[in-house]
Amino acid sequence: PPTPPRGRISREAEARLAETGLWGLMVPQQHGGTGCRFGDFVRGVTQLVRANPTVAGLLSVHSTIGAVSALTGFGTADQQNRWLSRLAAGRPLSVFAATEPDAGCDLGRVQCRLERDGDRLLLSGTKMFITGATHGRLVKLLALLEATPTIVLVELPATDTPAFRLHRYALHPLRHTHNTALEFHRFPVDPADLLEPTAAASGLQRDGMAIVWHGLNRGRVTLAAQAAGTIGLLTAQAAAFARQRQTWGEPIIRRELVLGRLGRM
Repeated sequence: PPTPPRGRISREAEARLAETGLWGLMVPQQHGGTGCRFGDFVRGVTQLVRANPTVAGLLSVHSTIGAVSALTGFGTADQQNRWLSRLAAGRPLSVFAATEPDAGCDLGRVQCRLERDGDRLLLSGTKMFITGATHGRLVKLLALLEATPTIVLVELPATDTPAFRLHRYALHPLRHTHNTALEFHRFPVDPADLLEPTAAASGLQRDGMAIVWHGLNRGRVTLAAQAAGTIGLLTAQAAAFARQRQTWGEPIIRRELVLGRLGRM
């Protein structure tokens, strides 16, 4: 079985992976990606987990709950031309930010706000436990604009600034990836990066939550794909251990109880 990585995936590794076309699997071909079908992507995620769960997680976030799916589903032609080729190259990778100190899965409690300031928007608030978030990422972010849930693409600066900073956590289960809080204080945002939900067939008014659910629907499927790959990885490691571990002169993989447990896995 492969040995899990000791540290976080480096920028160099992200760039080398980009050379394979990995980050562009779900980006349409006309924007420099592969344009693969979602079913094929999901199967690929399961296989990738068995080699490196961290990379599989980054790919899943980037492609489903991150900016790729949002842009292909809701972006204007100008927004797609601006971002998709860069996202296909992993420059930048993208993440999703909705969770806040008082708003976990209850996204109706979101307090992060966008305010109009001339020809720009100013973003203020905190997003917590954002997987894959670090300097330079593109964030698909949920905020309130004039009391309406809105999705905006926010490119994080290369370092902390007076208007933005990262706050890091020591989370053991996510120790191989970045997982941080994003703190904004009147951070300038380009209004051209607001994503607008398409009109519903029923004619009902839609807001940014339609984009949120669109991404989460896909992200939940790839989360299951990651789980399937993980159980495969764990089964292989358990079987390898059972071949090495001996009791009473023979490996425990010959024991009926151990075989039964491996079979259930």
